[in-house]
Amino acid sequence: MRSSLSSVLNWLMAAAFAVFAGLQINDPDLVYWFTFYALGSLACVLFHLKRLPPAAALSFAILCGVLALLWILLTALGQPLPGKVPGMESEEEKEILGFVLVGVWMGILYYRGKRMGMT
Repeated sequence: MRSSLSSVLNWLMAAAFAVFAGLQINDPDLVYWFTFYALGSLACVLFHLKRLPPAAALSFAILCGVLALLWILLTALGQPLPGKVPGMESEEEKEILGFVLVGVWMGILYYRGKRMGMT
């Protein structure tokens, strides 16, 4: 039962990240965010196929954590964020939440992959 629940959760996250990528179509900084969420979705699919090395999931999780901290720091200091688009001043919180959400899920995939003996 536990394995099927985690598989369902993984597919839900893959679908959510794909939807998030699709929602970026009208965003002025489309390239960054579409790629980010599409890679998250792809990682979920690769994990299901047992083709995602745990090190790749861990690297993506660490990257997400570093970017979230950078965004928090730059926002707190009142500095412009990389790729900042004028007129989109309230985007920081959404971007930080996106980094955290993808990063936490990649951390879970790393942990699960290591437990399953994936290489």
